[in-house]
Parts: sequence; structure tokens; C-alpha cells
Amino acid sequence: MQSQIENQTALSVRRLINSEPDRTLINGVIAASDDYSVLVTGAPKQLGDADSTLADRPLNGLLENKFVIGFFRGDEMVGFADIYRGWNAPHKAHIRFLLLSPLHRGHGVGNDALTHITALAKTWVGIDTLRIGVVANNTRALTFWRKMGFVETGDLKKAVKPLVADVLVFEKSICSFPKFF
Repeated sequence: MQSQIENQTALSVRRLINSEPDRTLINGVIAASDDYSVLVTGAPKQLGDADSTLADRPLNGLLENKFVIGFFRGDEMVGFADIYRGWNAPHKAHIRFLLLSPLHRGHGVGNDALTHITALAKTWVGIDTLRIGVVANNTRALTFWRKMGFVETGDLKKAVKPLVADVLVFEKSICSFPKFF
């Protein structure tokens, strides 16, 4: 099975919108990801749904700064990301969520997805940093983000239901030029 997944075409990406077909795609990835839900919430089916994925944003955040993008191999959506531009600072893009179908984890899809996320963020004027929160008991995700060059900021968000563990905050510079202060 692994070689079959690895030999498929490269990821394509498109922005997801509040439409019935896109809600169905998002809900399909969420439904297939009960393992992740159990890991971070202690129960299956606790990740929300497409409606919350497409609408949730930071308090007083503008919907125009929210981007939900789907990752596809052929016609199959293998995962999605929820990214918010300009949060928690104007120069940051916050990856609110990156979820991949279990069948596609561990096959380079996350790496390819992050490449697409980074390319998108680099098109946004003033954005020079990617930020993500990772549930502390998700050791596989912690390993992935560290491997991708993300560094813990020292910020710790205490677990709030439905999460069963604290959230560690990571950031990575996406500047292609050095910063001078």
C-alpha cells in the first residue's frame, strides 16, 4: 500500500469555499480522522465539522483573512489546512489546523502540504512567519513540525475542553532575506 500511495501524482491545492461539495470533502477527511480526534480530545467525532472549519476565526478576526485549502491527489482530497493571515501579529500567518487522512500520513503529504502553505503565505504582503499550535501529546506531529524547522516559542496554552493536553506553540521564519533590527 505504501508504494502505491508514494507513486501517486503530486499534490494539487485549491481554496475551499462554503459550498456543499467542499463541505462534503472536509467532512470526509474529518470523519476518516477519528484516530486524531481520540488522540487530542479523548473521544471520536470531536473535531467539529466543515461549517466550523469554514467559519471559525479568532475573536474579532475578519473572514477575509481566513483561508481553508484542500490538498488533492487526483480527484481525492487527502487533507486540508485552515490558515489565518495576520494572527497573532500582523506579520504572522497562523496554521490553525492541518489534517491529513490517516491513509496519507507518513508518505510525504505533510511535507508537500507545508510547501503549499508556505508558498501561499509568502504571497501575503508583510507575512514573514508561520505559527502553529500542536497538542503536546501528539508526538508524531511534534516530530513533524520540528523536522520542518519550526521552533517552540515557549508559549503554552493550557488544555481547554475538548483538548486533553496543553498546546505548544511553534513558529518558523519564511523570510527569504535576513532581518536586520
